[in-house]
Amino acid sequence: MKKRIRRYFKHREKTRRFVIIAFFIIVLIICSATVMLALERQNKATNQYNSFIDALWWAIVTITTVGYGDIVPKTTVGRIVGIGLIFVGFTLFSLFTGLIASLMVEDKLKGARGLKQIKSKEHLVICGWNETARTMLKHFSRRGMDENLILVGDYLQEFINGLEAKFPNLSLKYIRGDFTQKDALMKSNVRFARHVFILADDKTPFENRDNR
Repeated sequence: MKKRIRRYFKHREKTRRFVIIAFFIIVLIICSATVMLALERQNKATNQYNSFIDALWWAIVTITTVGYGDIVPKTTVGRIVGIGLIFVGFTLFSLFTGLIASLMVEDKLKGARGLKQIKSKEHLVICGWNETARTMLKHFSRRGMDENLILVGDYLQEFINGLEAKFPNLSLKYIRGDFTQKDALMKSNVRFARHVFILADDKTPFENRDNR
């Protein structure tokens, strides 16, 4: 439980940082474009900034270090602003892209570990695992079913990877947990499932399977 709480707050902290950095980047782009437009308009002879859109285009191109060079500052003060935007913007943009990558990897790892909330509807939920489940997957695979199949149970990652390798044409997802507990069923979005299959888990002693 403590680990789950720590993971939750860690993910929340990353999301908060992502929003803050994105906000600062937007503010920096708008402010830089506004300042550059005001500075360069003073130089009538070489002014390339005919509108705020032109200045905004320059700021975005500069902060992302694309550097097309179609619009460039001509005044000394304008170039100083440009240099400042390059250094500050590059740092912020690097942090921004790094956080995006981190959140995407974390999201993928959550799915692989069976910790991700299922949001699909009209899917199939399989609770428990035995040879019947394997036969079902073979049947679904032969029919070429494109529905999401959600496995709910306490399985090793190697087992899930093996199923994904054996049935690559099936859309298999995994929820780690005890399917007799509400938390695991809610994560599988069982309320919106089209069918739910409850099987006698082969890890449970034979005499307890019906009760479970």
